[in-house]
Amino acid sequence: MDQRGAPFVWHRRHLLQAAGALALSPRFARAAAAAKRAESVLVVGAGLAGLAAAYRLRDAGYRVTLIEARGDPGGRVRTLRNYFDDGIYGELGAARIAETHEYVLHWLNELDLGLIPFAPQGASIQAIGGRRARTDDEAQRALMAPGLKRDERGLSAAALTVKYLAGVPEELGSPDLDVSDPRWRPFDSVSWPQWLASRGASPAAIQIMSLGGDSSGFSALFLLQQIMLHKDSRQYFKIDGGMDRLPRAMAARLKDVIRFNCILTRLEPGPSGVRATFKTADKSETMTVDRAVLALPFSMLRQVTIDPPFSSPKTGAIRTLTYFQATRFLLQTRSRFWERQRLTGGARTDAPADIWDMSYGQKGARGLISLTTGNSTIQQRLRPLPETARTRFGISLASEAFPEIEQELQKSFVQSWAEDPFARGAFTVFHPGEMARFVPVIGRAEGWVHFAGEHTAPWNGWMEGALQSGERAAQEILQT
Repeated sequence: MDQRGAPFVWHRRHLLQAAGALALSPRFARAAAAAKRAESVLVVGAGLAGLAAAYRLRDAGYRVTLIEARGDPGGRVRTLRNYFDDGIYGELGAARIAETHEYVLHWLNELDLGLIPFAPQGASIQAIGGRRARTDDEAQRALMAPGLKRDERGLSAAALTVKYLAGVPEELGSPDLDVSDPRWRPFDSVSWPQWLASRGASPAAIQIMSLGGDSSGFSALFLLQQIMLHKDSRQYFKIDGGMDRLPRAMAARLKDVIRFNCILTRLEPGPSGVRATFKTADKSETMTVDRAVLALPFSMLRQVTIDPPFSSPKTGAIRTLTYFQATRFLLQTRSRFWERQRLTGGARTDAPADIWDMSYGQKGARGLISLTTGNSTIQQRLRPLPETARTRFGISLASEAFPEIEQELQKSFVQSWAEDPFARGAFTVFHPGEMARFVPVIGRAEGWVHFAGEHTAPWNGWMEGALQSGERAAQEILQT
């Protein structure tokens, strides 16, 4: 917010590249498609990617049908409302926006939606092996990680990351990076911890840089690209009033073309078009269109019969691509007790757990702590547990950073993305060797079938990636 307390709204002048706005221009889209306005397009998935693709294509004059398996838009952008007290809402999925996310900023401006800061400035908590430290207390941090080398002591997690990324090619931060280039093979062939160790980082430093999530099995190239894409971001924001306001605003302008509660079951790509079969609550329907845009996760596309099948590389990617098994715990507290300790409410632990104050910027005195955790081991542990036991597990993770949570807790909610029937995972991740193998084929069109979604974009797991991919898929159709 600005000094008057009003929501801060980004305008087009805040976009960093004028070329980006040109590529998104509906006028440009209409001109490119002038000769093909009779074409029909089926878009599958009303997450941000599908909404963006449908919006641009419909605006260009195409006959668009958008089907969505859920009963509402947004996909993995989901805001939990009317559950917590005092009107507090919580984010189950996407929760923040970087100041460098051009596509998100464009859409927010187009739909007149405002932004507020994601988190306050100040000290947060780190926890390793049961030891807890404030980030502004160097003595506490030294006791928490005694294995640091001399030149690593006194450095924060961010400073350690800067230290060990020194000299990394700037090209890794380009959205147009050709990950199949042999130059990047050494980065893709090892895990993130292995790469950091090769740079001279101590095990203690690697642990500090990895707090908040389990990146032990990720390709170093995958993590480096994500870091470099955001290296110029100094601040993060969230949509004033909830993240779901963006997909809902987009869907409101597409209400004449969206059909909810429609599940794609079969796709038959042909030489001159695409035949799709989908089921609703009471029947099965078939539709033949000129083109299709598949804007659903590969974890869901695996459940669709493709006949004839896509190319072998595409089929392999659909079957194999990994989705992070994240679980988010939302914990309502009696008060925002961390503020009395001059803390932000944020924390990162080796559990792993990424924690922040989701009530920041919302009215009322109650607090809402968000905790995200996940890996295959945690998912196997959580899967058989009843809701109460899952909640206890989340509370135990949160108490490593904030012991007061036990006495302060009033209400909770657990979102397991691995078990979500319309997602089967939170976002795409890549293991060593998979960037070069999968990235070049994931987003590539197959005949009259185009692909969109965060898994097809460099910004994996971000709203930016979803929107960029939807725009890209629309442009592919407009320009061919």
